[in-house]
Amino acid sequence: MTAQLDAHIKPQSSLKVPSAENQIPCVLPISSFHPGQWAAFTSKSRVTAVTAGQGGGKTSLGYWWVYAHMQAFPKESHLIAFPDYGLLNRVVMNKPDPDRPTLVEFLRAMGEEPVLHIQDRWINCRSGQIFFGSAKDIVGWEGAHVKSCWVDEFDECPVEVYKRALERTRMRGGHILLTGTPRKVAWIKREIVPRVKAGDKDFAQIIQFPSTANPRYDPKTMAEAQATMPAWEYRRIHLGELAEMDAGGVFRSSWFKSYSLVRQGDGWYAEVLG
Repeated sequence: MTAQLDAHIKPQSSLKVPSAENQIPCVLPISSFHPGQWAAFTSKSRVTAVTAGQGGGKTSLGYWWVYAHMQAFPKESHLIAFPDYGLLNRVVMNKPDPDRPTLVEFLRAMGEEPVLHIQDRWINCRSGQIFFGSAKDIVGWEGAHVKSCWVDEFDECPVEVYKRALERTRMRGGHILLTGTPRKVAWIKREIVPRVKAGDKDFAQIIQFPSTANPRYDPKTMAEAQATMPAWEYRRIHLGELAEMDAGGVFRSSWFKSYSLVRQGDGWYAEVLG
């Protein structure tokens, strides 16, 4: 399986990228990926969890990740899941971000000729089918055996969504991509972090990057957030760290100096955790 995927995750290889005149301007080319996006895109782990700062480029990564799996495994089925269908519509079907296309626009630009079946919540493409799931309708995932599953805003989903994603990809030997700004960290620290710390890279990797990994994110906005938010909340929402809440809520700016974007020792890195 990884050999097939290898051939479709390198810009110079057989990943079918349309010529520039066929792309809509807001499709982020994979050649423009920042290191965090690239580490996640090229991950071979069964589960790749991306904990990223707000606006860091998680959704653009998700589009390309699903598309690469469609190219690597033609005619297979794929699943995209959100905490609820309302969020799915806003992020993927509608266009709240002027710098990012809708999923349908992206697939059309990639030459997939997508046909959206909105009532049944799926898209038929030249290279396969994409089904949509909701954490609030997890029974609706039954019967779908998929080659890839992307769960966006995973931190807002219960652990049952993660376990169902494992189930739905198991028969087809599929991969899972979890993307989110870690406002809630309990189940990922319980279910995935121990496997990562044990060095089980075949099963799981955690990739972290801050909001400012996206060059369009204004550092002044980060400075404002750091000045006005509790330290632990800032570290979660803008650095993508799985930070614990501060005991007593006390914060001194001098403490923050020990948390650089690349941490040492038993901590989190801006790249893949080993």
